[in-house]
Amino acid sequence: SLVDSARVAMATRQRELHAFSYPNPDDVLVVRGGRGLVLAFIGIMPDFRLPLEAYYGFLALKNGVPVSYGGGWELFGTLDFAVNIFASFRQGESAYLATQLLRAYRRIFGMRTVVVDRYQLGHESTEALRSGSFYFYHRLGFRPRNPDVLRVLETERTKIAADASYRSPVRVLEQLAGDEVFLSLPGGLPAPEKRLRATDVAALVARFVAREYGGDRVAAVRETAARVGLVLGVPRRASWPLSERRAFEGMSLVAALIEDLARWPVAARRALVAVMRAKGASSEMRYAHQLDGHRRLRRSLEALTSG
Repeated sequence: SLVDSARVAMATRQRELHAFSYPNPDDVLVVRGGRGLVLAFIGIMPDFRLPLEAYYGFLALKNGVPVSYGGGWELFGTLDFAVNIFASFRQGESAYLATQLLRAYRRIFGMRTVVVDRYQLGHESTEALRSGSFYFYHRLGFRPRNPDVLRVLETERTKIAADASYRSPVRVLEQLAGDEVFLSLPGGLPAPEKRLRATDVAALVARFVAREYGGDRVAAVRETAARVGLVLGVPRRASWPLSERRAFEGMSLVAALIEDLARWPVAARRALVAVMRAKGASSEMRYAHQLDGHRRLRRSLEALTSG
């Protein structure tokens, strides 16, 4: 199976990917990208999913041979994208592969902004520096927004224009990898560097659990699920599938941060219940779209993390 192929490809290279360690065989999406390219997007078993983001790892095969792996983490229309092309295939159709991956993720998530973090560009990654990762993404349309990085890039572009044989030295590549780069699609964020991040929400949850429950997460989940369930009109959930009940409990820690939750319109509260249940459904694709469509939840979390 494609899941087995992904695991073997990683094991033989002494690498690991969360989606391949806890794959959901009921949530495998296959895309045929032309030129012998097959992309397998592998979802995660409900109990091992990320708390807030939707995530699919991928394995790319060229004529049946694994050539690349990576993943995409999506939250409210922004995709964090990571791709690693196996060394022996990097001089081939790498750009074509990356564009087909992004096209497929667009179909899965409908993202409007794509982010590549600085590790992928070479920050603390010798492999990425040696492969010229920054310029690879730059040719695909990704752009930095950090003023310091932009200044370095402008200097390098001037040198390249003056001398076609010029190559940026490693120390300069390290500077170019100093911050994230972004690809803006129609409807994308005007300032993606200021986007809502799952890590910011996680920090708020951690402080909430420490403050209100002395760090006892089990008690926090139990009590917030009961309280949030009452507020959202679903005090009894025994008839739900176990994975959906657990997803609701986990996301209750996020919902509990919203002080005016009880004053939300009924429709918004019902939509939030649907989002929370979808987190534990067989596929995360529906969850991603429902979460992205819940504007009130997004605004509430943005207000909390910016405060």
